[in-house]
Amino acid sequence: MFFDADDFVSDLIAQFAAERPAADGWALRDGYVFSDADPSSLLLVNGRFDRECGTSHIVRFDLFDLPADCPATLTQEEILRHFGREYVMRFLGSHRSVEQFLTAKNALLTPLPFRGAIYHTDTGENHSIKMHPIVAALKRVTRGQPLRPVRISPELRREFSLPSV
Repeated sequence: MFFDADDFVSDLIAQFAAERPAADGWALRDGYVFSDADPSSLLLVNGRFDRECGTSHIVRFDLFDLPADCPATLTQEEILRHFGREYVMRFLGSHRSVEQFLTAKNALLTPLPFRGAIYHTDTGENHSIKMHPIVAALKRVTRGQPLRPVRISPELRREFSLPSV
């Protein structure tokens, strides 16, 4: 799974994927937005979540075309040399190109049937957000959809390992 270190991931994903080993993978079309400015609620994002949040694709491992003897200790330079800049930048390094690369391999990501990630804004790690973090995130992610805040229940807090308020 591609994920950003500052986002939150559902604890339901591992079991869901393990029960479907033949699937090419899933795209997270729907998700949540979380801001430290209001740690008691989340905003729902319906559609396009995978276009705006890096924590949004689950891909079956063999589709990465990694050689069996590829060591886990490769440096960034060795990875670039081995796979090429385009593969690294457009497939491994950009959530916006994942499905295009997989389509060329006749692989299909289907929508994950539940909200599997939370886009955590205002951490300083968000590459695409330059204005006030929550405002920028909402403008990009919601694309004019009505904002639907939801209170964070104890179940959601546990599922995503969200910090306590």
